[in-house]
Amino acid sequence: MKIYLCLCSVLLATSCKLFYLNVRTGPGEAGKISEADSSLAVDVVKENGVGKPKAKQESEALGKDILEKMAEEVKEAASAAKGKVLGSKTKGGSKIPISEVPSLVSQIKETARKIEKAISSLIALGYNVEEALKDNLKTGISIICLLDKILEVAKENDQIKHEDDEYDLREKVKGVIEEFKKKEGDYLYFSLKEGPKKNSEVLKECVTGLMGRVESLFGDSRGTGNGVAGELMQASKSAEKRFSKPLGLIEEAVRDITEACKRLIYDL
Repeated sequence: MKIYLCLCSVLLATSCKLFYLNVRTGPGEAGKISEADSSLAVDVVKENGVGKPKAKQESEALGKDILEKMAEEVKEAASAAKGKVLGSKTKGGSKIPISEVPSLVSQIKETARKIEKAISSLIALGYNVEEALKDNLKTGISIICLLDKILEVAKENDQIKHEDDEYDLREKVKGVIEEFKKKEGDYLYFSLKEGPKKNSEVLKECVTGLMGRVESLFGDSRGTGNGVAGELMQASKSAEKRFSKPLGLIEEAVRDITEACKRLIYDL
């Protein structure tokens, strides 16, 4: 029994390391070290026929270290996404050009997915995440993906169409939103307002409306522990030691992404 417990402990640490490398470098690089890491588990069992307590402690320390590094990588990605949004304002101005929005939303989307993967890794290693946190994160990411699709529809020759005399975008965007609601359910609480609108007005309405929804799902504006950031903050206080710091770092990442969304709402 001791052998199997120790073997499981090492394999859990190894799986976490592989996941971290997937987040950082991609699946190809992670595959290169899988054989070497797996041999650690075999060595533990081979040594005198049993898994020694020292080996078990080392494997647990390895898992904790990798969890923290993974969370730090996610935090760095979120900080970079926030910095890109804040640095996208016109020179000497206070507004973000609408032409910059697609790349900003794309980076926010990829970072949010990294956050989701990091939380999935914690779950795989035994952390019990509240359903509300998982649901809010999943919903927020779905809405970011919807906005990403809307911005793709608005492109022509890889550039956003937003000239003042163009009015052809509203119906296309409306179709994308309706298709999303059919597949995902109507949890957006967002619809385009009626009446003719310039393409630039349609895009601003979508960005402010959808990012506002993401902000409410991810943020904790009133400090009540609600939203993904608030739920992670509460979780980091009560979690066992090996999960506490990673949860705190992921919370910071979510707050950075929330701020990036907020700036798109108010600075567009």
